[in-house]
Amino acid sequence: MKKKLLFTILTLLLVFSVFGGAYAKNEAKHSKVELLKQRLVEFRDKVDNDIALSFNINLGNLTQLDRQEIFSNEQYKNIAFTLMDVMIEQEDGDIIPSVYLDEKNNELYILEKKSDGMNVLHKYVTDSVQSLSSVQSNEDNHSTQWVEVNLNKADGKIIEFDEID
Repeated sequence: MKKKLLFTILTLLLVFSVFGGAYAKNEAKHSKVELLKQRLVEFRDKVDNDIALSFNINLGNLTQLDRQEIFSNEQYKNIAFTLMDVMIEQEDGDIIPSVYLDEKNNELYILEKKSDGMNVLHKYVTDSVQSLSSVQSNEDNHSTQWVEVNLNKADGKIIEFDEID
């Protein structure tokens, strides 16, 4: 009886240690992914803030658009084409641009950081009389075109991903 009980306890300990170890490894991977996502957000914010500072832009008054949403959602099709035009001109080491909407003034901002630290601001307006609310609600979106009205460059900081605290 004692041997059977001892064997059962040892078996349970072994099973729990195996599953517990696998669970702990999965949790460690999950926390590393979450930490990486957090650090990427911090990096993006630091880059965007440097660009905004160079051009005296208050990002708090603008709506940031998620790049994945821009490329996957039909309502942002023309914004995706506009963003791709900017990205095609980028060189190795340049940071993928951020996209912001000024819904009040019907303006689109694409913030770009070059590998040498140069900040670039692309400013667009709609080429139609539509408001951005109709662009975002997908009303006749195919006729909405974005026209670049301003391209500014300014010296900025080189921001390395490793600099994130």
